[in-house]
Amino acid sequence: MLFNRIMYFLLFFAAIIFLIFFDGYLAVFFLLLVLCMPVISFIIMFFLRKQIVLNLSSNKQAYLKDEKAVIRLTSYTKHQFLSGKIAIRFKTTNTFTGEESKDYIYISPTYYPQSIDMLFSSKSCGSLLCEIDEIKIYDFLMLFSIKKKSDINSIFCRVAILPDARVNTIENEFQSGIEDESLEYSKRVSGDDPSEIFDIREYREGDRIRRIHRWLSEKHDTIIIKDFGEPIVSKVLILVDFSDSIRLSETTLEVLYGVLQNLKDNEIKPVVKWFNSNNKNINEYSENDFDIQSFFTVMLESSGCCSGLIYNYNISEDFGKYSSVIYMGSKISKDSIAALYELSNSVSTTVYEICDMQNQPLKELRSLPVKSYVFNA
Repeated sequence: MLFNRIMYFLLFFAAIIFLIFFDGYLAVFFLLLVLCMPVISFIIMFFLRKQIVLNLSSNKQAYLKDEKAVIRLTSYTKHQFLSGKIAIRFKTTNTFTGEESKDYIYISPTYYPQSIDMLFSSKSCGSLLCEIDEIKIYDFLMLFSIKKKSDINSIFCRVAILPDARVNTIENEFQSGIEDESLEYSKRVSGDDPSEIFDIREYREGDRIRRIHRWLSEKHDTIIIKDFGEPIVSKVLILVDFSDSIRLSETTLEVLYGVLQNLKDNEIKPVVKWFNSNNKNINEYSENDFDIQSFFTVMLESSGCCSGLIYNYNISEDFGKYSSVIYMGSKISKDSIAALYELSNSVSTTVYEICDMQNQPLKELRSLPVKSYVFNA
């Protein structure tokens, strides 16, 4: 902008010299034109401040860590004859890790909407919040500038950066039918529960006589066999506790992804609880149609790299509600051992401990009646 101002003053000086050495209306008109141009440019810029419309959006709710998050900026002006140049400062924040970065982009909005796709990334998984931090509007001569303050806080877009799944390292084994009152049945394999018919087929050698479907066998003049349903465990609670370490918390997310994928493969719908770092409460996610991507989008938006679940979680409120509990966390303290002991005495408990070089596995976990696994960050 300094260069444009220098060039304008040179032009203004040239107009004065032209008026001094050349007599006539042309020199006067030229000087008036030079004087009016910045005034008109400033007036247009002043009205452009309230007539410009900006919007941020993304066509995807979540991205993998090795993907570039695509954020689309759409801009236009409400009146056709307004024009100018706009400098936009974007602030991207990973609300899970607290990492921030700022970038600038320059656009020239028109009456017709135009879109620009911007690529953002994060070194760590989390919830990536992209928002417009500052808008500076320039006139078309680039002599003046003014900041747009209204409605800036409402221009933002949020996407989730999903963790890598440690699927091959998860060894959960859930036996079907351990919950006698389960109303959920497997859609992939048959079982021995006569209250639910899984499939109907023709007789094969070795089939039991009590599985013969007599009415259909008489109707089709062949032996028809009933395959019974297999009840599945539907009440599994997952407790996720993070720490103030980005590396440990990210590994916890990777293990969680693998556990959820394992449960999905076994047709088990879990209930997940974690500590909300914003309102200091315990959040819960439970859906009949449990979608892993949707879950992480919700979880990463409300959680952060801080512990607190095991200290704020009331174990007694969940007694009798779940057939098994999975606890995963890092930097498990000796105070947490008492809570895990109380939990493991009432329900089948599995503990995933996330460790690094500075944080070694606790030996006290071996004395608890739990299945314990250790993962290195």
